Amino acid sequence: MVEVASEQWRRGLRVLVICGEEVATRLPEGVPCKVIDFKRPRLSPVLLYQVVRAVRQSGADLLHAHANKAAFLAKLAKRFVPGLRTVATIQNTKRFVGAFRGHDAVIAMSHRAGQASGSIPHRVIWNAIPRPGSASVDQSVVAADYRKHPVVGAYGRFVSAKGFDFLLKAMAPLESVTLWLIGDGPLRADLEAQALRLGMNDRLWFAGFRRDAEPLMTLADLFVLPSRHEGFPFTLVEMLHREMPPLASRVAGAEEIMPESCHFVIGDVEGMREGIRGALENPEKWKHGLQGAFAQARENLEIGVCCDRIEQLYQSIPAPDSPVRN
Repeated sequence: MVEVASEQWRRGLRVLVICGEEVATRLPEGVPCKVIDFKRPRLSPVLLYQVVRAVRQSGADLLHAHANKAAFLAKLAKRFVPGLRTVATIQNTKRFVGAFRGHDAVIAMSHRAGQASGSIPHRVIWNAIPRPGSASVDQSVVAADYRKHPVVGAYGRFVSAKGFDFLLKAMAPLESVTLWLIGDGPLRADLEAQALRLGMNDRLWFAGFRRDAEPLMTLADLFVLPSRHEGFPFTLVEMLHREMPPLASRVAGAEEIMPESCHFVIGDVEGMREGIRGALENPEKWKHGLQGAFAQARENLEIGVCCDRIEQLYQSIPAPDSPVRN
């Protein structure tokens, strides 16, 4: 949502981002936003009132809701804002998709997310980011001890969905390979304890949260995405744009854009380990097999392309019977 709204604002569209404080801090300076408390329950009358009031005050005639809770609120807001059109984006596979019914249009971030929506009409528009710059990385931030062997890297929030516990199990027997884990989160202590039990501390770098995580990852030899589930993983998109060779679990997005040889079954520790071995033993062959995925990133995973498709969808929605305000 942050990337899409920011790009729309840069293009000159009238945009108001209705979000919580933690999201507002990620918006570029100048992007208009209305901060409300999204931590309230979705059935909170106060939360609905705040959303409806923000929409009315903005004069908007289209509300684009990202993910389940926002989709639920947007559908309710239609009852109180005559003529309001709503678009909802499904960002991940869902067991319950009722919040996405009743909108003027639905976007799915991946084909798998779209399939999980059942009979709800939708259009797949892949996740996308601005094409990364060529910022240099200070290699001195990596201690020499963590550069002695080939390096496998992963980054993201330390939560169960990201599957870093699987990655530690896969890496444990690979004694001549170093692992970098960049990020932080509620499971950090658990992962550190697991690494200690596996005897990996002499070849594992817990780098913590870093703002340069993406370019720093390009100093590794292989990027691994061990996730249990994803909508369309940002980290994978970032690495594909940088032509950094990835190995990924068969999550939504990854299975749609990468060759079969670069996947492993979710939770398959042995399959992940064999993939790591194969990629490190013949890196040129591995990277050559990913040329199609790199081309897909250039052509379809850039934020400008994504926003073009979203704006086309906006324009395809019939005008409401009541007068359009903006």
